[in-house]
Formats: sequence, C-alpha cells, structure tokens
Amino acid sequence: MTSIPPSQSPKSSRKKKKLSLRKSITLVGVILGIPGSIAALLSIPECKEILFPSMKEYSDKDYGFQLKYPKDWQPIKKDPTLTGVVAEFTPPKDKSSTSCQASIIVGYSEPQRIMSLDQYTNSVIIPEIKTDFPNIQLPFPTAENLAQRNANQVIYSGQLDGCNWQKLEIWTLDKIKAYRITYQAEISDYPKFEKTAKEMIKTFELR
Repeated sequence: MTSIPPSQSPKSSRKKKKLSLRKSITLVGVILGIPGSIAALLSIPECKEILFPSMKEYSDKDYGFQLKYPKDWQPIKKDPTLTGVVAEFTPPKDKSSTSCQASIIVGYSEPQRIMSLDQYTNSVIIPEIKTDFPNIQLPFPTAENLAQRNANQVIYSGQLDGCNWQKLEIWTLDKIKAYRITYQAEISDYPKFEKTAKEMIKTFELR
C-alpha cells in the first residue's frame, strides 16, 4: 500500500490551508483597512474560525440577527414583549460573582414611525437611559458602525438596583427595526469582560 508523503498528509494539508487563510486575512486587511476587512472576512466560515477560535454562533431567525459569543458563556433567549430584550449572554460565575452579573444584552424594537438614527437616539435611547439614571451626566453619543450600518454608541456609569453599573450601549436602525446591544458590568468588573464584549459586537450581523 502506497503511503501518503508527509507533505501531502491531511494534517499537513489543513495546516497549509490555515496558513494560506491567515495570509489572505493579512492581505485583505492591508487592502481594505481593519473595519472593511473584518466585515468582508466574517462572511467566510473558515476565516471566522481563525478570527474568533473560541466562540460559538448564536442565530435568531425571529428577529433577524446573529452573533458569536464565548463557548463558556450562557446564551438566554428572551421575550421582548415586556423589556425589549431578545437575548442575553452571561459569563461563567466565579466565587467572587455578585447579583450584579455582567452580561451582553441584545434589544429589539420597532419604532412607531420611520426616523433617522439621530432622531431615534434623541427621542428613544437617551430618554430611556435618563429614566433609569435620572441624575446622570450622559456623554454625547459617538458615531460608530454596527452590522455594517451607521450606529451611535455611549459609555456611562450609574447606580441602579444596588449595582454600580458601567455600560456600553450601541444601537442602529434597519428600516423600521431597531437593534441595541448593551454590555453592562459592575464598575470594578467592567475591564474584565470589555474586550470580549467588543469582540461580540464586531460579529453582530443582520440577516
């Protein structure tokens, strides 16, 4: 029986394929720039695996979105009827965990009328934040990108239900649909999960 030369073994072939993909990722990054390259490469399953090797995919056909989350985090599907939240992702609890659990929350709503992103920000998002945190000095939202769409983002902190929260909120519109992602954690825990939260936000896509 003819043996497969080491250079042609399946393991070697897979290794070469991954190296080739890594080179392609680097080349696309140079050509398109980091934001453009991420959006282009996330459409290729093999590239997703290289960019986010320890993450699983969460897909919600009912509300038309998907994103990746860490394999050891817990995804929880929600009914948005009462709170507007359709999914929540929580990290594994450790001995120091408190009732103020860090989480990534995906919100969904359908505004009663068509409006611009700035109109939605000023008439919906900011009033909702100020309802929860009446005395907050809210920074001016910054322009960002979410799911290849124009988005607004704000980072703020405040006390609610006995928790000293720090929150990152980013939102966008898709015609008559509004999507809002919130990363929240106790101020002391915020840096611990910040990088993971931003990685998850980068993978958010609309279907």
